[in-house]
Amino acid sequence: MSSVRQSDVTQIFPNAPQSVESIEWCARANFPGLKQRLPSGTQLVLICDTQTSRLSVVAHSATTVIKNSRQLVSLSNASIVSQVLESGDVSTFTLLANTREDEAVFTELFGIHHMLVVPVYRPGEILGAVVIGRARSESMFSEDEISAANQATKMLGQLLTEVRVDGVADSINTLSKNKSRAVVDMDSELQRQERFRILNEMTDSPIVVLDENLLVCEANIPAEKLFGVDAGKLLNNNLAQYFSEDVHHLQALRDIKNSGATFFEATVQKTGGETLFVDVHANLIMPDGVPMIKVFLRDVTERKMAVVSLQKANQRVIHLLESTNDAYLALDENYVITYCNRQAEQLFQILRKDVLGQILWDELPAFSTVFYEPFQLAVEKASSAAFEVHYSPLNVWVETQVYPHPDGLSIFFRDITEKKAAEAELHAHRHHLEELVRVRTADLQIMREQAEQANRAKSTFLANMSHELRTPLNAIIGYSELLRDDAKVLGAGELAVDLNKIYLSGHHLLRLINNVLDLSKIEAGKMEMKLESFNLALLVGDVSSTVGMLMKKNNNTLRVNCEDDLGEMVADSVWVRQLILNLLSNAAKFTHNGDIELNVRRTNASEEATLFFSVSDSGIGMNEAQTSVLFQAFQQAHNNTLVENEGTGLGLT
Repeated sequence: MSSVRQSDVTQIFPNAPQSVESIEWCARANFPGLKQRLPSGTQLVLICDTQTSRLSVVAHSATTVIKNSRQLVSLSNASIVSQVLESGDVSTFTLLANTREDEAVFTELFGIHHMLVVPVYRPGEILGAVVIGRARSESMFSEDEISAANQATKMLGQLLTEVRVDGVADSINTLSKNKSRAVVDMDSELQRQERFRILNEMTDSPIVVLDENLLVCEANIPAEKLFGVDAGKLLNNNLAQYFSEDVHHLQALRDIKNSGATFFEATVQKTGGETLFVDVHANLIMPDGVPMIKVFLRDVTERKMAVVSLQKANQRVIHLLESTNDAYLALDENYVITYCNRQAEQLFQILRKDVLGQILWDELPAFSTVFYEPFQLAVEKASSAAFEVHYSPLNVWVETQVYPHPDGLSIFFRDITEKKAAEAELHAHRHHLEELVRVRTADLQIMREQAEQANRAKSTFLANMSHELRTPLNAIIGYSELLRDDAKVLGAGELAVDLNKIYLSGHHLLRLINNVLDLSKIEAGKMEMKLESFNLALLVGDVSSTVGMLMKKNNNTLRVNCEDDLGEMVADSVWVRQLILNLLSNAAKFTHNGDIELNVRRTNASEEATLFFSVSDSGIGMNEAQTSVLFQAFQQAHNNTLVENEGTGLGLT
């Protein structure tokens, strides 16, 4: 504390009292001088006196005067005042709407919005506090105003100290020599009890007063509750028994005579065995010139447990961040690096001790090129983002996930360089395969066109050759028929037989050539269909009559199942006839002494009805291999039993 000259005190407080009085009396008597030192705009001055336990209004601008003493008691118990009395520190604050009831009194009665609480003390003891208030329209107290108010209260404390010392001396000199020492001691004890009663009423914080040996001389009710003892049981106990192995802290209490004050956190063992965490604030006091230690205690167990839980949670998070395979950086709102895991060190080739606390763009300038815009966009949109970038300084591909939050950014990085290389290689292979397929497809297309062209040429050739072959063949058939008839007339029987063989062979050869010609026409795209309307039942009956001799040749029986309502059919009747004839002739050819059945039916009676032709026989049948080539051109079942059945293999094509 800086010294205050007596001339300064007298100048500011010209009406200094000449007897032992309270801060309130001293301040009220000297308010004109005090007001000169207070901040401008002051609308309220309250005095809280720890010696008399009185909270008094020295000056105010309100029209209402506090008359209810309970309101003053409520104000004296307010945390805003008790905090200053406990700590001895200057406190400034702004009253908010819907706050504590005791704080609302200031606003309702005086219209006060900003408040400044300044302690008044003398060496080793807080005498009280001056509460200064100003309206909402005024600004908050500046540093200069706080300094001026602090200086004024120092002078007020200095004045009161001198007055009290002088007053005590005068009072003692005027005491009756006949007044017994017992009365004085009783009076001192009553004053002590009264002071501590006031101490209990003014704060809910645990407070104990110790002697130099740390024996408890005084303890309020909250202190007894803190240590878990009954009322009055804490007195004369050594405080050391309640502290858990805090030897250096206890020594700090013993050395307070030299330090004047101390603050530390300690663990306290309650009587029931429960361990508490407390903040300890102690300062030296000198009641009646005897050094004592006033100790303010605050139970911070819940806060400590919350901190421990938070630390454990942080450790779990750190463990997860360090064990993950992804690199991780945490940035604050200014892009300062607040955390860097070991994977980030490895990926970006940095040391966390070098980058922590540094701006990201300063430590890794190349980051700004690829990361600044997406990071900034995530912050502006307040939404997560994921993207892939190539970090050129290290030639690595990085998959990045950004999570913005009120305090900055959380960023995960994953090295996907190998993945990108594999994708590039796969893309190259796919491109190569696509090129091979394209080339091969083009080759196949050319080969297909060539094959189709050759097939068309073959079919064209066969069609042309068939016409060329039929001309001389018809002449052979015609002349052989004439010669056969002449031989029969002339009685040359043997010659007629030979000529008949020539005639039959010519007809057979003509049928083969016609079959080839028909197939060639189909393949060459020159087959012409003649559509006409005909009665299907009559056509089936005509075909059945035609194959009668063929059935008798192998001693077969033909049964025809043909519905009467088949109706008219629009098609090429020649080819329909040929189709049925081919089916029946095949059945007759491969069946001996058996039954052959022809079935013709339609699915419905509509104009677009479907017709089904089926031929079944009791012949030798076909296996699976033979049925697979049934409708292929020039294919026949080749086994020894069928050598006698001649044909082109085009009947079912």
